[in-house]
Amino acid sequence: MKKYGIILILFMTGLMIFLYPQVSRMINDYFFASSVSALYETFDKMPEHDRTQERELVDHYNRQLATNNTGFIDPFFTDTEDATSGESTAELNDNNAYADWDYNPETGADDDDSQREEWLDSHGLSSGMFASIEIPKLSLKMPIYLGASRPVLAKGVGQVEGSSFPGGGPNTHTVLAGHRGMATKEMFKNLDRLRTGDVFHIYTSDGKLSYRVYDTNVILPHETSALNIQRGKDLATLLTCHPYRSNEYRLLVHGERIE
Repeated sequence: MKKYGIILILFMTGLMIFLYPQVSRMINDYFFASSVSALYETFDKMPEHDRTQERELVDHYNRQLATNNTGFIDPFFTDTEDATSGESTAELNDNNAYADWDYNPETGADDDDSQREEWLDSHGLSSGMFASIEIPKLSLKMPIYLGASRPVLAKGVGQVEGSSFPGGGPNTHTVLAGHRGMATKEMFKNLDRLRTGDVFHIYTSDGKLSYRVYDTNVILPHETSALNIQRGKDLATLLTCHPYRSNEYRLLVHGERIE
């Protein structure tokens, strides 16, 4: 009898280990959906004055960026050598759109989180959830944060530094980064399933922005020309590592605004 008890314990232990990632993903998906729902409630209760002020700040930032774009900070660099070697990585100087946010790649993105939050707060923008993304084909809803440091990407989708803030309008190109799945979170794991013609939505306090996929491609981390602002265009690109479980390349899914 004791022998069967040990076998049962071992079986249940193995079953729990096997089911843990799946159950954890379900729980995290629920929390993502709850976070997004709470964000919508916040938007609904936002005073019109605050909504207008936020829109003006976003538009002002995006206009500055359109005339003075110095490049991008790849959110998935794993060491300082990578962070300073990309040919199109942001030249982090006083001309950068984040001129008063002194990002230092030598200290790593994690150490810069407080500076990012201070920069956003000083400009009247929340350092928490700013928007959300919905990808119907993947049954995916996730919060969007401004900035794409490691702590941010552990919580959801991040707006890549050097790209437009989510808000739409001509001469904007928002780049949204997400992990290619984590042990207990799906994230952008199935982003490679998106095809030309598929649609995704970005929700801000100003309303819904819908984008139709017009192209997908795989690049090396420093090949960022496809992420540049295109004159007169309203674009959003989803970015993740590629292939699955590898950090060697970047998968890009490009969308153009349809409404």
